[in-house]
Amino acid sequence: MICRHMSTPSWFCHRRGGIKVDGCLRTSDPNIYAVGEVASYGGMVYGLWKPGAEQAEVLAATLGSPSAGLRYHGSSQAAAEKRR
Repeated sequence: MICRHMSTPSWFCHRRGGIKVDGCLRTSDPNIYAVGEVASYGGMVYGLWKPGAEQAEVLAATLGSPSAGLRYHGSSQAAAEKRR
């Protein structure tokens, strides 16, 4: 995990690994975003292709059309169960 191998501040990383992001996939720095295996949303790092693609879709909309208001709300529990 990126946060376990770097001297990254704790406010930037979730305790279970991954970089904390909000519904726009924004980190605590408003100019830095994270998706896929490095993103921790709601304490969950999915590490699978489908959730990463869903996150990328939200990020593309956020960067391309911020007024659209598209937000990431997590991925299906089926995706979470496969990772365990």
